[in-house]
Amino acid sequence: MTCDILSIMASINGYLWGVAGARLTKRCRVVLFETIMSQASTTFNAEVGWFDHADNQPGKLTGCLAADVPTLQNISGRRFASFLEVITLIIIALIIAFVYSWQIALVALAFFPVLIVVGAFQMMQYTNDGNKANVKGAGLAFESLSAAKTIFSLGAEEHFVRRFEMEALPTKKKIVLSASMYAVFSALSNSLSTFQVAGVFYAGGELLKKGEVTFVGIFRAYSAITFSAQQLGFVAAFAPDSKKAQESAGRIFKIINRAPELSIDDGEFPSKPFEGNVTFKNIHFRYPTRKKVKVLRGFDYSVTSGTSVALVGQSGCGKSTVLQLVQRFYDPLQRSPATSGRILFDNKDLKDLAPTWIRRQIGVVSQEPNLLDLTIAENIAYGLTYQEEPPSMAQIIEAAKQANAHEFISNLPMGYDTAVGPRGSRLSGGQKQRIAIARALIRNPRLLVLDEATAALDNESERIVQAALDEAMQRGGRTTLVVAHRLTTVENCDSIVVLENGRCVESGSPAALMEAKGAYYSLHNTDAKTKIH
Repeated sequence: MTCDILSIMASINGYLWGVAGARLTKRCRVVLFETIMSQASTTFNAEVGWFDHADNQPGKLTGCLAADVPTLQNISGRRFASFLEVITLIIIALIIAFVYSWQIALVALAFFPVLIVVGAFQMMQYTNDGNKANVKGAGLAFESLSAAKTIFSLGAEEHFVRRFEMEALPTKKKIVLSASMYAVFSALSNSLSTFQVAGVFYAGGELLKKGEVTFVGIFRAYSAITFSAQQLGFVAAFAPDSKKAQESAGRIFKIINRAPELSIDDGEFPSKPFEGNVTFKNIHFRYPTRKKVKVLRGFDYSVTSGTSVALVGQSGCGKSTVLQLVQRFYDPLQRSPATSGRILFDNKDLKDLAPTWIRRQIGVVSQEPNLLDLTIAENIAYGLTYQEEPPSMAQIIEAAKQANAHEFISNLPMGYDTAVGPRGSRLSGGQKQRIAIARALIRNPRLLVLDEATAALDNESERIVQAALDEAMQRGGRTTLVVAHRLTTVENCDSIVVLENGRCVESGSPAALMEAKGAYYSLHNTDAKTKIH
């Protein structure tokens, strides 16, 4: 009866510890992901710029989520329960040994520190490199699989396999060295165990001669010490996994403990609706990872509510950077109180406004649609996830109509319930881009940001998407900022701003700039010659 009760209690104990470990892993993964996402609330020296650093690339962060978090179970749940049980048994065994013969117990314990040191060196030989390789391997696999089609088209499969073998796995030299050191320390550990037995029986013999201990006392004390040594072996078996978990925890908490300099809700939430006036005053900017390269050098321009403005210029002139600053992914450089750059929304400095409020006023369509592996309706709807109530189907359909997407969606067998596949792989480029436009328009933004929205499309898809964009720009009196390389796509804009070396060198209507035969005229002729060739 007693055995049955103990068995049931042991089962309950194991179950509870298992649940605790699983909950810890889940909670840690959620907190880690939440912390990673919170870095997107911006300041110049951190936040979105944090993702630009090599240690914070998507592959490495994914590896941390996939490989590091599960490793924490090595020091939690059932493992931790077993560890506590073993430690308790060791303490009880040592007490018994000292009760029967403290002299024998001390002789046996004299070897323990050496055994522990040897075990520690043994453990260190194969934990550090292996655990780092696991994280690096997960990140490299993520990056390779994300670009699988590109790798296949280049015939570079073997190259990436070799790269995985070299970077994600410990080198052959390290493996041989680790195995050799492991063998040496194992031999030393076994030798010390033999010397321990010899020492105990030698001391026991001397004590028997003096009559200070009985023969039974020697064996009882030694048996207790042997039992504790066996339990210590179980503890040593936990050590490598515990070391891995410690390293993983270090990487995880390095991210979790990093508090963003600016929360997405820090700042003002104006009660007055945003009208759409955007002003740039003396904007200077460098990216955090390229501090020697100045992208913007005193950019000035004012965008009037309800107008469409196109930013054009050679690659690297700062066009897309302006759009990132508008979304407050970064802040302009701080120079002096008198000359610091400012971006104003309706005469309110962006630095005084909450990033959450700023981004709710903006609808963004970029070159890459970045669709999620959801249905078409869900992809459109998550443009309004900040609202308490999800958008209705009527809102989704209306946004799709505005984006010239409703017709092709309706012709699909599953309609709006069609799954788009990973990264929208089941749709054409033009279809994906129109869904991205619908996702932006469902927010009914006062400011529409178009960053090379048609650059990756063929001529027919570009024509359809451009028609949707032109209609979106004219609807509702919204302000539009456009960046484009193909100048034919911005001919319907109210104003053109030409950037060179981070400055506005020319601005005005397309017709006026063509007549002036300045920087825009030169760009237009270059674009036309490129198309001919």
